[in-house]
Amino acid sequence: MIMGIDPGKNGAVVWSGYDVLCVHRMPPTEGDCVELIRSATASCAAGEKRVCYLEKVGGFIKGKSAPGSAMFNFGHGRGVLVGALMATGWRVIEVTPQKWQGWLGVGKVAGDKHKLKAEAQRRFPAEVVTLANADALLIFDYGCALERSRV
Repeated sequence: MIMGIDPGKNGAVVWSGYDVLCVHRMPPTEGDCVELIRSATASCAAGEKRVCYLEKVGGFIKGKSAPGSAMFNFGHGRGVLVGALMATGWRVIEVTPQKWQGWLGVGKVAGDKHKLKAEAQRRFPAEVVTLANADALLIFDYGCALERSRV
C-alpha cells in the first residue's frame, strides 16, 4: 500500500486501498490525523507492505514571511503524522518538492499551484482535484512510480 501526504494544514492525504483511491483533506486536529492514519492502515491487507511518501519541507517559505510560531506549529503537525505512521507500521520516505515536481516533467513549477492542479487533473481524471489535494495526489503518483520501479 502506498500513501502520499502534503502535510500542510491546507494539504491532503492520499492512499490506495482495495483498488480504491482514498483522498482526504488534512484533518483539523492531531487526533483526527491519527485516526485517519489508523483508518488507512486498517484498509491494508494483512502483511501488506506500507510505504508513505511525505513531502519534506523546510522551516522557510520562499517569498513569504511566517512567524516562528507558525513554522513550529507546522513542524509539530508533521511530527504527529510521522509518529502515527511509524506507530502503525508505515515506512516513511521524505521527498522534497523539487524531486517530485521535477519527476512530473511539466517544466518549472515555481509555486504555481494551478499548474500542479492541472497536472493532477490530467493524471487522475476520475477524482475531484482541488488546490488542497493536488500535491498529495501527485506525491502519491510519484511514490507509486518509484515503488513499481523497485519491483
